[in-house]
Amino acid sequence: TDSAGWKCTAKACNDFKRPYLENPTPAELAEWVRFHDIGILNVAGNRESKNPGVYQKTMDLIVAAFGPTEHNNS
Repeated sequence: TDSAGWKCTAKACNDFKRPYLENPTPAELAEWVRFHDIGILNVAGNRESKNPGVYQKTMDLIVAAFGPTEHNNS
């Protein structure tokens, strides 16, 4: 939580008064999305080249929270 990308994302959320959540469990993520009535979820974090396996771990979390979804790996 001390990377330049994290600091930039947290600052943007604070500046635009948007809620954010760090490293939730699937249940925490699902509840947080419902509580805040989130329509579009932005997921930010380290890139795969800097943190191998992070993409799959993130997709597993999202699927566990919301069920299977179509996604674009770009």
